[in-house]
Amino acid sequence: MKKSNLILIRDKIKYAKQIALICHIRPDGDTLGSALALYNHIVNFKNCTVFCDDTLPQKYDFLKGYDKISSGDINNEYDLIICIDCSDLNRTGKYNFFIKNHNNVINIDHHISNEKFGNINYVIEASSTCEIIYFLLKHFDIKADKYIYTCIYCGLASDTGNFSHSNTTYVTFEIAAELAKTIGDISFINQKIFKETPLNKLMLLAEILRNIKLYIDGKMAVLSVSNIDVNKYQCDIHDTEGFVDYAINIQGVEIGAILLESEKN
Repeated sequence: MKKSNLILIRDKIKYAKQIALICHIRPDGDTLGSALALYNHIVNFKNCTVFCDDTLPQKYDFLKGYDKISSGDINNEYDLIICIDCSDLNRTGKYNFFIKNHNNVINIDHHISNEKFGNINYVIEASSTCEIIYFLLKHFDIKADKYIYTCIYCGLASDTGNFSHSNTTYVTFEIAAELAKTIGDISFINQKIFKETPLNKLMLLAEILRNIKLYIDGKMAVLSVSNIDVNKYQCDIHDTEGFVDYAINIQGVEIGAILLESEKN
């Protein structure tokens, strides 16, 4: 009988000597929460490192293991690669080539557009990759602590817009309730993710909203972010995370988009 992907993933982690967990570029609460939840379990019995080819949003610095995330190179000593919340290899940044040529890659994701580039692809439609990690740990009968559950809650909340987007289901709420039982006070998580906004980020948002464009009889709203504006307010491109929600939330708008300048023009 063919082994299920869950059993294969468990065995791959069990027998690997050194594991690299890869987050996607422009990291958000889901990729960081998923990777760190898995990291905080694996690091108890195995060499494990979380990699991200990008600067990290400071608002997630309360997650255990955040300060251990590396942007350095991966060497050949890593015999297992696990890509977390990466719909395609380009999302892994500079690690793209190394992953492409590695023969032991697990791909865990919730995006239906996922290109299934791994040797094992565990891609399930869910509210977030953190939701998948929650069930993964449950399936392995792992007793998670409040630090692991805080990481999972972070991804759950951030990817659902604090449980307001259409990807929020009754399952999402059931998981959140279970997490809260162990975490206790979850208000500090919401405070860090959604409420503590630096003044310069608010000023950048105001600048961008002044130039919002509507198309298709008001059904589509587009925000544009130039490097000039980002630098003007001493911000980082990561400070624009969540800005697209302002476009989506306009009455009558069905599609919201944000255009980010990656380099000049």
